[in-house]
Formats: sequence, structure tokens, C-alpha cells
Amino acid sequence: MQLKLHVSQQATFMKSRVLLCFIEENGPSALLENAIAMGQDDGLHVRCVVVAAAPLMPIGTRRAETWQHWKEAQKQVKAALEHRVASVSAQLQRHDVEGEVLHLIIEGNTIADVAGLYARYADITIAAAPTKASSRFHREIVEGLIFRSGRPFLLVPETSSATLKPRRVLIGWNGSIPAARALTASLDMLASAEAVTVCMIDPVAREWANGEEPGFDIAVYLAHHDIRADVEIVDSRGQDAGLVLLDKAREKGADLLVMGAYGHSRLVEWIIGGSTREVLAAAHLPVLFAH
Repeated sequence: MQLKLHVSQQATFMKSRVLLCFIEENGPSALLENAIAMGQDDGLHVRCVVVAAAPLMPIGTRRAETWQHWKEAQKQVKAALEHRVASVSAQLQRHDVEGEVLHLIIEGNTIADVAGLYARYADITIAAAPTKASSRFHREIVEGLIFRSGRPFLLVPETSSATLKPRRVLIGWNGSIPAARALTASLDMLASAEAVTVCMIDPVAREWANGEEPGFDIAVYLAHHDIRADVEIVDSRGQDAGLVLLDKAREKGADLLVMGAYGHSRLVEWIIGGSTREVLAAAHLPVLFAH
């Protein structure tokens, strides 16, 4: 994979936050429309990365016919990618949104690393939530954006749209490092929200856990940022924490869930934690993750 990008020393750039939008060459157009709306509403620079999986190279055969099929598959992927790039570029221009379009054909086993790398040069990244019909390629994009970027990631289910100015926000708080990073990444959004609720599930009331009065410290921290938040302590009754958060978000009419992403690395694969896995699979609203 090789990408060359030349930037003139005399080039002038508008000061703006960068929104990175990962789009598959055959993916739905709703995500791009959402990114464009966010660019318009918040003056963001919208960087779109249109990606496609490289056809698998035939191994262990010298049959000319097999290699010819592979070459034809490469041509088809390239043509489809170029068509989508032209379409995305036209939409950005039509809506007068500042941004650019990059395109990549990537081998499947490197997509998570590539997605994470590109996300490091953006302030926030969005991608469509995986569904039961999603390919492994798409799931690995999402995995890379969450666990390999070091940047906040906004997951957008197909039944909703994201905004950086949510009205009602639910924060999943357990005092962990990922939760703290997600909270910090969301401060600007919280500041303009009409209602903010901090949800603590089965907190441990100890000084070196959630404090002797769980929720007090996080409420004081948010107050220092002029953010008034209600704190709710929830008994999970043995239910997965991710599903409890989604139920509470639905109850509160939230249009954004903020939470840490949990997982651990096993060689080159990330094993996604239970609450994160459940939210990825069942989210009905945009979710801001940080790891």
C-alpha cells in the first residue's frame, strides 16, 4: 500500500477540527450525509477515507485462469472504489463542506492497524455500527478505530444520526481510565447539552474504588466545567453493564452515550470486553467511545 500526499509550504489551512469518516466502497450513504451535516453545523474539516478490501491473491496454483480471475477482481474493486470516491467528492463540493477524500485498497489482515493510524490525525472519527450482516472487514475497521487510534470514536447506528451538539447525554462512569478519556473527549458536547446523566452500575463505595460516596467526585469535576449532571446509581441485577446503559439511555431519551471501551490484546487480535461488545451489537443511539 502506498499513498503520496503533497502539501505546499505556502498552503493556507483554515483552523478547524478534523472529522475522519471511514466509508467502505459499497457501504451505505447515510454515514457520509451525517458527516457532511456535522461539517456544516460545527465547521469541521471532513476527511473521508474510502476503503475496499483487496482481492485475495491465489496461492499454491499456477493456473493461468485463476490468476486471470484475480486480476479481473482487482480491476473491479479499483473501478468500484474510484466510482465511490468521485461520488463522495461531488457530495462534499455540492454541500460546500471543507474536506478531502482519500482512497485505499487494503489487505484484510491489516485494516485495523491502518484504520487506527489514519484516525490519529483526526480529532474525532465516525463509522457505521456493525450489524449482523456486516463483513469481517467492517468489524475490523471499527476495532481499529476504537482500540488502535488513541482518539475518540463515534459509533453511528443505521437508525440514528450523530451530532456534536447532543441535547441529552448519558455517561457510563466506573472511574476507569477508558471512562475518564471518554469523558474528557465529550466535555464540549456536555457543555452545550440540556441534560447530562452520569450512570454508575454496581459501584463499590471505597476510597480507592468509586469513593466513599460514589458519584460525588465526578459530579464535582463536571461542575468545575459548568456542567450540571444528575448521578444515578443502578443495580445491574446480573445484567451486562452495556445493556444496562442502553436501557438507561432509552429511558432518559438520550441522543448520545459516552463510555469507555474495554478489551485486551491477545497477540495481534483484540478481545473485546463484554460491555463494549454488547453496546457495539445493540446500540440504538450514537456512542462516543474512548480506550
